[in-house]
Amino acid sequence: MLVCGSYNSSQWTASQVCDSIPRTHPLPFGDGHAMSQIEIFKVQADGSLHWLAAAATMETAEARVKRSAPGDYVIIADQQTVKRISTRLPAKKTVFQIGYGDDRGSAARETLLRSFGHEVISVADNDAAKRALVSISNVDTFVLGHTAPEQTRKEMIDWLKVNFPKAKIVALIPSACPQLLCADYNIPQRDWAAWVSLFATS
Repeated sequence: MLVCGSYNSSQWTASQVCDSIPRTHPLPFGDGHAMSQIEIFKVQADGSLHWLAAAATMETAEARVKRSAPGDYVIIADQQTVKRISTRLPAKKTVFQIGYGDDRGSAARETLLRSFGHEVISVADNDAAKRALVSISNVDTFVLGHTAPEQTRKEMIDWLKVNFPKAKIVALIPSACPQLLCADYNIPQRDWAAWVSLFATS
């Protein structure tokens, strides 16, 4: 979850923000001139700011914060524009993935999803999935690997929609196309930004 807010006169001014920046990092303003780039800072436990990164645009800065660890951040664009952003862990979900022989990819996705606080169950194929799901009543999201034939994956999606109608179904695809139109989401297998957007902020 991403919560944004701009500092106003009742909160910190740009000068006060700069005063809290450790002197090991140069102040973002110089001689009264505007910044040449947007600066991103992480708010520490004591309220001080630790420089994190620079960005060319506000949109890029916000995207960088969104991909960072949960916490409070300050983005400084110029002496009048100071934005505070708070990120929080998403609600815990149960994610069930069918790897279809892609053990390495499944392991990487499992590690990523667990880092977001989600519970992950991984199986190899459709038959293993149906056996495991006999004893599982609640799944929030299903992830289908990209290595199985399209018909195999379509058959599984049809079965899941009947037995788990409230769950979302994510189909991995080798590239931006072709897509499995029967799935709720199609994500290119190496598009980690899309994974973060879907699972870290929902």
